[in-house]
Amino acid sequence: MGEKLMGIPGLILAPVVLNYVRVDMLKVEVGPAQEPTSVAAGADRG
Repeated sequence: MGEKLMGIPGLILAPVVLNYVRVDMLKVEVGPAQEPTSVAAGADRG
Protein backbone atom coordinates (compact mmCIF):
# COMPACT_ATOMS: atom_id res chain seq x y z
CA MET A 1 0.00 0.00 0.00
CA GLY A 2 2.70 2.49 0.95
CA GLU A 3 4.75 1.71 -2.14
CA LYS A 4 1.81 2.51 -4.43
CA LEU A 5 1.20 5.89 -2.74
CA MET A 6 4.71 7.17 -1.97
CA GLY A 7 7.24 4.76 -3.46
CA ILE A 8 10.14 3.57 -1.30
CA PRO A 9 9.63 6.16 1.51
CA GLY A 10 6.01 5.04 1.74
CA LEU A 11 7.13 1.44 1.97
CA ILE A 12 9.27 2.34 4.97
CA LEU A 13 6.70 4.62 6.63
CA ALA A 14 3.57 2.51 6.07
CA PRO A 15 4.08 0.22 9.12
CA VAL A 16 4.76 3.24 11.33
CA VAL A 17 1.62 5.04 10.15
CA LEU A 18 -0.55 1.94 10.48
CA ASN A 19 0.75 1.34 14.01
CA TYR A 20 0.01 4.95 14.95
CA VAL A 21 -3.55 4.65 13.63
CA ARG A 22 -4.07 1.37 15.47
CA VAL A 23 -2.83 2.78 18.79
CA ASP A 24 -4.88 5.94 18.32
CA MET A 25 -8.05 3.93 17.62
CA LEU A 26 -7.55 1.89 20.78
CA LYS A 27 -7.91 5.12 22.79
CA VAL A 28 -11.35 5.88 21.34
CA GLU A 29 -14.16 4.74 23.62
CA VAL A 30 -17.24 3.26 22.00
CA GLY A 31 -20.48 3.92 23.83
CA PRO A 32 -23.78 2.09 23.56
CA ALA A 33 -25.63 2.34 20.27
CA GLN A 34 -28.07 5.23 20.03
CA GLU A 35 -31.35 5.31 18.19
CA PRO A 36 -31.05 7.14 14.87
CA THR A 37 -32.68 10.56 14.93
CA SER A 38 -34.22 12.19 11.91
CA VAL A 39 -32.67 15.50 10.91
CA ALA A 40 -35.69 16.44 8.80
CA ALA A 41 -38.03 16.11 11.79
CA GLY A 42 -36.19 18.92 13.56
CA ALA A 43 -36.54 21.20 10.52
CA ASP A 44 -40.36 21.04 10.67
CA ARG A 45 -40.46 22.73 14.05
CA GLY A 46 -39.92 26.19 12.64
